[in-house]
Amino acid sequence: MPAQRLTKGAELAAAILFAAMFGAFVIQVVSRYVFDDPVSWTLEICSITYIWIVFFGSALVVEQRQHITFDMLYKSIRPR
Repeated sequence: MPAQRLTKGAELAAAILFAAMFGAFVIQVVSRYVFDDPVSWTLEICSITYIWIVFFGSALVVEQRQHITFDMLYKSIRPR
């Protein structure tokens, strides 16, 4: 049960980070194309939130068996 709560919390954190990233993206589009005065901090917010979404997703939400493995590399190298 605690692991399930941790997963739900990570999903909630990822959703909040996606909302923050989308909000920063909308601010950037409006400021650039409506007001013709782009703001640079929105690019940083989008980059940082995307990186943390990937960290949360790969560490807590995606199960171990769903991670990408390097089977082709392992199978191509022969044991000694």
